[in-house]
Amino acid sequence: MTATAGLLAVYAAILLAISWLAGRRTRTAGDFFVAGRNLTPFWLFISLVAPNIGAGSTIGVAGLAYRYGWVAGLWTMAAAAGTAVLALVVGPRIWQQARQHQLLTVGDWLAWRYGGRLRNMVSATMAVGALALFAGQLLGMAYIVHVLSGLERGLAVTAAATVVGVYFAAGGIRATLPVNLCEVVVKFAGFVAVAIWLLTEAGERLWPAVTEGSSAGWVPVSWFALLLPAFFSSPALLGKIFAADSPATVRRGGMACAAAMAVFAVIPVLIGIAARGSFPGLAEPETALPLLMAGRLPAWLAALALAAIVSAELSAADAILYMIAGAVARDLASWLPGRPADDNRLIRRGRLAGLAAAAAGAVVAVKIRGIIAALSAFYALMTVAVTVPLLFGLWSHRCRQGQAVAASVAGGLLTVAGQVFGWPGWGWLTPPTAGLGLAALIMTGFFLGNRGGGQSDCRPPTIDRRGDEHG
Repeated sequence: MTATAGLLAVYAAILLAISWLAGRRTRTAGDFFVAGRNLTPFWLFISLVAPNIGAGSTIGVAGLAYRYGWVAGLWTMAAAAGTAVLALVVGPRIWQQARQHQLLTVGDWLAWRYGGRLRNMVSATMAVGALALFAGQLLGMAYIVHVLSGLERGLAVTAAATVVGVYFAAGGIRATLPVNLCEVVVKFAGFVAVAIWLLTEAGERLWPAVTEGSSAGWVPVSWFALLLPAFFSSPALLGKIFAADSPATVRRGGMACAAAMAVFAVIPVLIGIAARGSFPGLAEPETALPLLMAGRLPAWLAALALAAIVSAELSAADAILYMIAGAVARDLASWLPGRPADDNRLIRRGRLAGLAAAAAGAVVAVKIRGIIAALSAFYALMTVAVTVPLLFGLWSHRCRQGQAVAASVAGGLLTVAGQVFGWPGWGWLTPPTAGLGLAALIMTGFFLGNRGGGQSDCRPPTIDRRGDEHG
């Protein structure tokens, strides 16, 4: 075992120990899924910024900066804009409804607002599609660990999936909070230190490269069309909103997260530009950050940067497991026959779902092409499936369940067809943007046609405090 691999093993052991201690406080399904609904602005900020700065905002953006230059920072800025919309518009509204009706997941909200069919369809889509997002985080970690420690990619993916699966299963969102705090501190310390070193040691060589790079064209506009809605409609982030103690906490914690993301956006861009000057002509731009760490940074700084990268990927990965666990253990498990699940059974289901998703994500990570490709695939699927029903459902009772299903399915099919058949789009009109537009157009038509109103075309189920559905 190399010294670098040993360092990672010690860091992983510390995170697992923290999660085990924190997980002992998880006693109810409310603790596991929404941390008892008592997160303060600080803890909500930690729970949001931890997953929002992951593989895409670090390794992915550094690769985009290697290709396009400074404009790559707009990827993270688009995500920050979506987080601001979540904090100021969507979050306070859905928090009130979730608190009033004791909802624990976005699936619960869909069942309460529209009905069980839409909830089941969206939850199944998220459970499968989120594996690509989870795999993207694992792949980001594997890039770094392989370059710096020589650990084979498949082994690195397996190790990362094991660590994040175990510490999430220890106690759900309650157990991940102190782990996320540790990861956020290490993440920002590492990346800020790298940025300072680049500006002081390589600043004169950086500035000429800032204006270089291929023309991005309409690509940044497509990032905003993809990421802005994805970050205010993500089931993982909305679930964290449910855990806040008040609407004021949602606004303060959410806006603090958006501001931190906007500031952080500069750092991976600097890294990508520096890597382009040091390693021109890379066939895989997403290897820019690991190569710079291995070939240019001093040993102590490379070790700190490695810990920061691993922290970024782990913190994003546990939020994805949280989303999958909610979709499977809470929503899809309602199909199972038998008596309603009590708290112990729901927690057990959540733990098993998280561990199974970690194993499946490791398999997917070995097959996918790249980080941005994996993230884009999931964001496209999630945006089309969730955003339109969410926005119409939060402020109106006019659209019905069957209509929401029709809009989501039509938009999803257009998105998938465009990606499967290789349609590149026209400028900013990419397959996800076209799918979202079609879903919004269909839902708007239903909205205008339903003058008589009506919450659902069937009586919505009642969701009890444990999440079980009653007709």
